[in-house]
Amino acid sequence: MSFVTVPTADGHNLPLFEAKPPGKPVAGVVVYHEAFGVTQHMKDMCQWFTHHGYHAVAPEMFARVEPDATKRDLPYNKEGFEAGRGYIRTTPREHWLADGAAAVAYLQGQGLSVAAVGYCWGGGLAYMT
Repeated sequence: MSFVTVPTADGHNLPLFEAKPPGKPVAGVVVYHEAFGVTQHMKDMCQWFTHHGYHAVAPEMFARVEPDATKRDLPYNKEGFEAGRGYIRTTPREHWLADGAAAVAYLQGQGLSVAAVGYCWGGGLAYMT
């Protein structure tokens, strides 16, 4: 389990947290984070999916506005929530869509059918995927 970087259609290098099952994956799943980014909790959720045979990736949706997004966990408190909301407000919707499409394409490029799931704010992203 680690971060990989994939290109988006608009030239951004998107970090994806990646977790693979021990055997051949049954499918891929894009795991969209809540307002706190790809925290340890989101990494644990990706790992949970691997126990059920899925190749899971969690795109760091804040990487365009917070270059160090993969190196920190926002705290699960009011300050962390406000920081996450700030990232959400400053990221154009087109970037979310491009990043989601890149995550899906990464898994499809490995011959997998793909589902999407999101937590809190990420639920809306999963719906748009």
